[in-house]
Amino acid sequence: TLYQILDGDNSDQYMIAVRKIAHSGELESFYFKLKYYETEVRQGKMPREKMANTIIKILREDFEIYFKPSNKYM
Repeated sequence: TLYQILDGDNSDQYMIAVRKIAHSGELESFYFKLKYYETEVRQGKMPREKMANTIIKILREDFEIYFKPSNKYM
């Protein structure tokens, strides 16, 4: 999901984000947040666009990672 949100065609963007999250020591915490939002989408409790925007916000606020979401995912 993170790969799709950040744009599956731009692997550099994805790898930068993954490295930064891993080096922060918060990879497990971020993983559980991501899984929570994926479950919300699968259960129909949240639209995909809101999940993508929420993940982008978490990346920005928690990890200082600034990316625009992929148009293909939205």
